Amino acid sequence: MRLLTKSIIIAFRVIGAVSIAQSQWSVQPSGTTETLLGVQFVDANTGIAVGTSGKILRTTNGGSGWLSQTSGTTRFLRDVAFPDVSTGFAVGEPGIILRTTNGGTAWTSQTSGTASTLYPRRGHEAMSSFTSGQ
Repeated sequence: MRLLTKSIIIAFRVIGAVSIAQSQWSVQPSGTTETLLGVQFVDANTGIAVGTSGKILRTTNGGSGWLSQTSGTTRFLRDVAFPDVSTGFAVGEPGIILRTTNGGTAWTSQTSGTASTLYPRRGHEAMSSFTSGQ
């Protein structure tokens, strides 16, 4: 009986912890049918998401609403990284590099010199290096 009581208490603790963790997440519509492949938030409210067909979305309200930004490409954007709140890079295929200096509201194409898919290297302060793959 004592073992059964301990099992029930543990089960309630686990179920309770899962319920609390799940209650902190909610689905937020992105407003796009494109597949989103990368996202980064530069602070609690401002985030950028990138994906297929050159899709770039930006939020300034913690993800409650997303606005489409002009990328200038229809290629896959695989990931996005911001070394600071203003400067960011979106990278993808084939060798696509886009750069923003205003927090993601405008993007300009950069020359990569490769046709390989690019991914940002995480953990670099200046975010000036990329890794190709595939």
